[in-house]
Amino acid sequence: NPLLATGHFEFLLPTQTGYSYQVQSATNLQNAIWTLEQTIPGDGSVKPVTVEASAPQKWIRVLVQ
Repeated sequence: NPLLATGHFEFLLPTQTGYSYQVQSATNLQNAIWTLEQTIPGDGSVKPVTVEASAPQKWIRVLVQ
């Protein structure tokens, strides 16, 4: 259930115990430089994630480790 609100983007992230989730963003996919927004430890629950939406366009990805 992603939501774009004033100044930020929100989504829910299901997690698994023992994994770490890196939420990253980039403003240009052509020459993408991914910036770490936050790291979320997995515990088996669904975590709310909020990312600032300051750029006209922004891509979000989540890396699982």
